[in-house]
Amino acid sequence: MKEKKKVLMLLTNPFISDPRVYKEAKSLVKSGYEVTILCWDRQLKHKKKEKIDGINVERIRLRASYGFKSMIFKLPFFWIKLFFKALKKDFNIVHSHNFDTAIIGYLLKIFKRKKWVYDSHDLYFTYFLKNCKKTLTYRVIERLDVFLARKCDLLLVPTESLGGKYKGLKNYYKSKGIKNILTIWNVPIIKEFLNYKKIQLKKPKGLVIGFIGTIRNIYSLEVLFKALTLLGNKYVLIFVGGGKEADKVKELYNKKYSNLRIIFYPEQPYKLIPNYYNICDVIFSVYKNSKEAKCDLNEKGAIQTKIFEAAILGIPTIASDYFLGADFVKKYNCGITINELKPKILANAIKSSVRLKINIEKIKKDWNWHNEEEKLLNAYRRLK
Repeated sequence: MKEKKKVLMLLTNPFISDPRVYKEAKSLVKSGYEVTILCWDRQLKHKKKEKIDGINVERIRLRASYGFKSMIFKLPFFWIKLFFKALKKDFNIVHSHNFDTAIIGYLLKIFKRKKWVYDSHDLYFTYFLKNCKKTLTYRVIERLDVFLARKCDLLLVPTESLGGKYKGLKNYYKSKGIKNILTIWNVPIIKEFLNYKKIQLKKPKGLVIGFIGTIRNIYSLEVLFKALTLLGNKYVLIFVGGGKEADKVKELYNKKYSNLRIIFYPEQPYKLIPNYYNICDVIFSVYKNSKEAKCDLNEKGAIQTKIFEAAILGIPTIASDYFLGADFVKKYNCGITINELKPKILANAIKSSVRLKINIEKIKKDWNWHNEEEKLLNAYRRLK
């Protein structure tokens, strides 16, 4: 009997609600690979070991918060634990998710003489822009990222140009002379996303605006709060997820906007997420204003997973007009784009969005995980 090929994935979150990692790992398991994920439990509240849909999950417990200070002071300790734990593992391919595990992936490629897949979810160095200026940290991390991208056996990215105004991450890396790049779009597994496990979740009365995913930017959410004050109490805002700014957003709500109808739900396993989409009338997916976004390669080259997920379910999205997601939203008429993040503009966009009729069948045909799975598996088969 042919021995299963073993894949070791590296991750700096606890693997609770990371859709990209889940979908890739599950596709590999379904195709006969044995997949183990080594990940970081910063809050020390998850199982140290468990099996999720055939995926072996092992969590390294190291208390830490999210954000810059944690990266500086705790990430190196996590790397040490991760590296020595990974050294003891038997695997054929190491698959590091994002820049913050790429260095360990590269070291394992050298020490274990195995194939290395670098899955660049976003351009990490862009987090170190300051007033649209490239800091020293930005330049150093960008050079290191490009160096690592050249050393991997396969570079996976989530976006490329759709032929519209904006370019994606594949276009960025190609401009640096990197060739072995494959785009794996963050689209849903349609069969699972439409036939999901039901939970008891009651839709609030009124029109529901949903923010689903990691909370990491207070500015855009305060503008949303201000827009809600203009819209009146027939609108409800729900948050589903955590993140480094989650507590600050709750504090802002309690101090200044407690009169608004806002519900906070904790981070949920990915397979339960469709329950929350289906109580929403519109999804909010704006993170930065136009001034901040114009110099941010990461922002301009992104399409948030929630835009694909909402479109598949026929739910319109409010998106900014200054990133790759706008090309998608306009092409498929699945939301409203705004060119300025201001309360009045946002309020009008929300009111207009609920009247949209979305061609779900066209989107389901063009954007489904089956297509991405085939690309991923073919690329893996070539890693000999």
